[in-house]
Amino acid sequence: MLIALGVLALLAFALVTLPAGIAAGPLRKAGIEAGALTRTDGSVETDFDLSFSGGDVQLRSARFEMPLAALNALPLGMPKGWQGRVSGQFAAIDLQQGWPTTFKGSLDLDGLVAPPPRNAPVGSFHAVFPAPQPKPSLSVPQDPSNLTAQVNDKDGPYSVDAQLTLSRARNFAFEGTLAPRGPVPPAMERSLQLLGPADATGRRQFSVGGTL
Repeated sequence: MLIALGVLALLAFALVTLPAGIAAGPLRKAGIEAGALTRTDGSVETDFDLSFSGGDVQLRSARFEMPLAALNALPLGMPKGWQGRVSGQFAAIDLQQGWPTTFKGSLDLDGLVAPPPRNAPVGSFHAVFPAPQPKPSLSVPQDPSNLTAQVNDKDGPYSVDAQLTLSRARNFAFEGTLAPRGPVPPAMERSLQLLGPADATGRRQFSVGGTL
């Protein structure tokens, strides 16, 4: 479960730091053509302005939807073998020197399945950028340029309520609470116990962090 949250952090970080050059050649590698920007199994649609001198990018009314596998052709550093679909709707994205000064919208991961040999269903998640009520991270230093998102599960074996924090220095933190929905296998129960005791509602605190 915590690995899946790390994958969501990686995906979010990769998307928000996507270089301006993605609007040209790399999109074609993924089977997406400029103009309609449409795949047979997904689509990308946005209005954008590029500043070729400074590398600044402005996106408005950006929407995309595609299988996770499609992202393997892009320079995102996504781990291989994960299944599911990713979609996003963003009212405004402003990138300056590769980092978002404005990032407003939502990101969804649906039907997430871990790669072989586990092939385990992980569930679906919804992230809102920025977090409506951001909290200071316990492991990422506070900085006005930090990007935050409120992350909640949509369905699946675990109930998740967490905040994602991303920094310009490529540090990330996933911090919040989770609880299983119903009985879990003994091995998973032992993993949950490593997080510490559950509260009266059955939720446990967790923290996942590192450098991407």
